[in-house]
Order: sequence, then C-alpha cells, then structure tokens
Amino acid sequence: MRITWEWLAGFWDGEGCFVVVRCMNKGHYQSSFMASVAQSGDIGNEVLTEIKRFLAENSIHGILSNNKWMIARGHKMGWRLGVHGRKNMTRFLPQILPFLVVKKPLAQDMLRYLRMFPDNQKILLNEVLMRRKKQSLSLGPLIVEDRKMGLTYRELMKKHRTSSTNIKRCLDAQI
Repeated sequence: MRITWEWLAGFWDGEGCFVVVRCMNKGHYQSSFMASVAQSGDIGNEVLTEIKRFLAENSIHGILSNNKWMIARGHKMGWRLGVHGRKNMTRFLPQILPFLVVKKPLAQDMLRYLRMFPDNQKILLNEVLMRRKKQSLSLGPLIVEDRKMGLTYRELMKKHRTSSTNIKRCLDAQI
C-alpha cells in the first residue's frame, strides 16, 4: 500500500475527525488538539499501522490504540489512530489541508487557532487566574464574616464554591 497526502486526506475526510478538548490539568485549563480516525478488524489495524508509519516518516507522531470494549459488545476489535498535540497537529494539518473537502473548514479553523495562539496554555492560565482573583476580591468580606461565625474551611469552601487556597487568600488579606 502506497500512502500519499492526497490519499490520506480523502481517508480522513471520510473516516476521521478533528477535535479540540478544553480540560483541567494541574489546576489550570488547557486545550488539547487531536485528529483521529477509527477502523475495525485486522484489515483496519493494517491500514492504520501503515498510516502511522507514513506519519512517522514525515516526523508526525501518531498513537495507535485498540478498543477492546467493542469485543465485549459483540463487535470486531476496534482500532484508533490519533495525532495529538500542538507540534504534531501543526505538522499534520498543512499537509492534508489542500486535499480535504468535507472537513476542510474545520481543519482550517483549527490550524488558524494553533497559529494565532502559539502559547495557548499561558493565555488560558492567565484567564483563570484573573477570574479567581476577581472572585476572591468579591467574596473576601463574606468569607471573613462566615469564618468569624465559626465556619470551618471545608464549610466555607462548600458555601462559597471556592478552593481552600482562595479561602486562605481572602482570610490572609483581611489580617
């Protein structure tokens, strides 16, 4: 099997997907970018293995995993090939973008975002920190008053829906 970028774009257009997931990691939000494609059975595994090899030849890391839970439901073994992360996606997307048809707008948006915000994690972290700071300032007097009434840290966290760090910050600011 000879894989080309044109063939791969057609395959991904029909069988693949592009995903942006925003998740919490070590106390701050970050975006995760992924392109994945799934196939079932032995032939599907062979095809995805060849694609993974092709990607590796082009300095793009692909992760091939199986979905064993599909067998428990009476299906063939399922396989998924994923291209994860900013570095791999900024190498992968420009190669297939000219040949995509159906998923072209989605891939263009993803690549544009990756290029516009090269340091996305720090931007999102700053947003979260600023939000927490504003939240602490507005809750400060309420937290201090509740603490004087004898509420524990745990009770304060539950009542004000905030972390123990914010509770401590508010109480320390009032001393």
